Order: sequence, then C-alpha cells, then structure tokens
Amino acid sequence: MTQPPATISYPPSAAQTLNDLRQGPPTLDIPTACRWIGISKAHGYAIAAKGDFPAKVIRVGASYRVITASLIRLLEGADAA
Repeated sequence: MTQPPATISYPPSAAQTLNDLRQGPPTLDIPTACRWIGISKAHGYAIAAKGDFPAKVIRVGASYRVITASLIRLLEGADAA
C-alpha cells in the first residue's frame, strides 16, 4: 500500500489545506476524516454505521474507509455523494 507524501501529516494540522488532502491517499480512516470535518471519532463511527456519514464511506472487512474525493467535495461545499 502506498504511503501518503511526507508533506501531509495525519492527523491534519491547522496549516493543512484541501490541496494537501488531495495529495493524500484515496481513502482515509474514520478518525482522520472526522478530524477534517471537526467531529469526534465516536460520533463518526456511529453515523458511519447508520449510513449517515456526510461523505461516502465503504466497508473493508470490519473497518470503514472514507473516500477522500467525497470528503474533499464535502469540504468544498459541494454535495458529498
């Protein structure tokens, strides 16, 4: 699996931008995506399990992955789906 470029730190810092996110991996774990949208990881897991996460989420085995492109659209103010 490819690692994100060294210029991107996870979790995101206050100095990171959407361009930094675009350079990252194609999917993010729930805690990382939650940091980008400002919610707790507990709430993120709860709404992902209900299918209500504001960005597209996929199940990979027992874990959830957030589609980075969908998260970017959400953060840009476009429709996340």
